[in-house]
Amino acid sequence: MRIFTASAIFFIAIGSAETVAQQNSSRICASAAASLGQASAITSDGAVLISTDMQVWHRASSEEFGSNKVDPNASTVFIAYLIAREQANSGALAVRISRKISNENEKTNSVSIYRPEIAQGENPCESRRRREIDRTVTVNQYIDFHESRGINSDLEAFHFHYLNNNKCEDTKSPDHLPVFKFEDVKRTSGSDGVLARNFSFMVPAFAMPGFAINHKFSMLRAELHYRKSVNRDGTCFSFSVPFGSSREMRFVGSEIGFGRSDATRSWMISR
Repeated sequence: MRIFTASAIFFIAIGSAETVAQQNSSRICASAAASLGQASAITSDGAVLISTDMQVWHRASSEEFGSNKVDPNASTVFIAYLIAREQANSGALAVRISRKISNENEKTNSVSIYRPEIAQGENPCESRRRREIDRTVTVNQYIDFHESRGINSDLEAFHFHYLNNNKCEDTKSPDHLPVFKFEDVKRTSGSDGVLARNFSFMVPAFAMPGFAINHKFSMLRAELHYRKSVNRDGTCFSFSVPFGSSREMRFVGSEIGFGRSDATRSWMISR
């Protein structure tokens, strides 16, 4: 348990040469930290703060306690995930975001994948710079890769090695693959043909004979964030998720590495 300060988290969240995504992350983390500081709040590992305006923040309750209600007119939810435990080992936060449909035509056959850049020299288990990954794969490509049944260059680039207990480990090792699995998402049916493979991002499912998307989500997103270590001030990971026409989404965070077994928590957010 540790008290977070705005200056500490703001410093940890930014780098010397920030991308737009990193700048947005810095603002979200700094705003969340300022809210904690004003309340003299003490937080623990895996604490999640949510806001719809980056001014008023609330600590979210995990999914077993029900959905976290926000302003029904909110268009976006901002999320700050905090790790308070000091840790010399490297690790990652794997996040899955699934946004529920408001009608059947909104079902997506794609998964957005995002990993921030890992600078050369920042990760002792990676000899070269790992460029930012912000791409899209099909549902089946994502599922098959994380069930060790498929090969995909975008997903290979998404994952990375990290130093844990003096050993280089891989985020896509069999032990970690379960944390990348989306709940309630099954393989898309009838999507092995040329038409489905090449045009399923643009053509609605109902327009493709024999094509069936087997879930109830309008957006599926996976993110993977590296940390070389966590110092005594803790660290913050931030996310910005538009509601679209949806009324509810699930946010799942899994800590990989950091000298311990994977730890997964989930939160429901609704408006």
